[in-house]
Amino acid sequence: MRSVLIIAAPALAAVLTACGGGSSSSGGSGPGGGGSTDRGIANSARLADLTALRSQCGGAALPAVTTHEALTTAAIKHAGWQALDDVGNVPSLNHGEPTDNALFVHTGIGQRIRAANGGADIPGTYQYLEDISSQHSLAAMNGLWNTVYHRVPMLRHRARRFGYGDMALARSEFPAANVPAEDPWGNPGGNGYATLEWAAQTTPGIALSYWPSTGTTAPTTFLSDSESPDPVPSANAVGPPLHAVFPTTADFATIVVDLATSGGVHVPVRLIVGGGTDPATSGDASNAQTVTDVEGLLDPGELFAIPLAPLAAGTSYTWSVSGTITGGSALPPVPAQTFTTP
Repeated sequence: MRSVLIIAAPALAAVLTACGGGSSSSGGSGPGGGGSTDRGIANSARLADLTALRSQCGGAALPAVTTHEALTTAAIKHAGWQALDDVGNVPSLNHGEPTDNALFVHTGIGQRIRAANGGADIPGTYQYLEDISSQHSLAAMNGLWNTVYHRVPMLRHRARRFGYGDMALARSEFPAANVPAEDPWGNPGGNGYATLEWAAQTTPGIALSYWPSTGTTAPTTFLSDSESPDPVPSANAVGPPLHAVFPTTADFATIVVDLATSGGVHVPVRLIVGGGTDPATSGDASNAQTVTDVEGLLDPGELFAIPLAPLAAGTSYTWSVSGTITGGSALPPVPAQTFTTP
């Protein structure tokens, strides 16, 4: 699966182009199908997928996410624009719209969303985010979740408005645009270019949350080379990114991460943290493998711990995080969480 994340606030602030892994596909039309061509059915299905993924998180319950018609319209049009733009070209994913076609709106995400919302920002929004996948439906949702940067809006507390589109929906809603019947990625039903538009709201406050929590099943592998910037430059096949969000706007000062099998075999991890300072680390995280997110895609208080090798299949793992912020205050810890691999 190929994928793209863009963050705008509301004008373009940062761009991430990347690829990620995928899994089995379903849409409103059932497993392995081409996805529903009804926006209401498709968005309800993708919202259910997202809710199921977010329910695997521990800590404070994440706020409910709701769909928004303007975000859905912007997502559908941009998915269709991409499909049209790739006709006769090497397929690619593009957060902008640098060329004109029947579904062109604007090269900027904020401008496209405002156009779909009658020319105004969605009330209460301080940031727009966009994920794009070469796949569609459940395969796209699962693939985006098993990444570093693409999971950011899916787990972020304030990303509370959501809209989904793909090329099948664009073909159905804009027949005069002549969106192609087949996609270049080889997906079932001539569908792909799943586009997720997000509106981050100014409320609620941030509370401790983390993934995976006890009882969760996590994939064994994440292909790090599929994202750019590469989260783990020294390796491609690594373990699934573990993710924690702490209620702070300060930089991390110290971080202790422990990850081990039920038999006590410890797993080294690479940390990627939001903020402006690399923290001192211990446990299964080393300073040599810790980096601050220089792309600015993580907020202060956000942390990923990525196992430096794929996890073993059919195995139980326990992980935990503790630490301090600049000034010396302790972070609320991620208590020991036990998850399994399939």
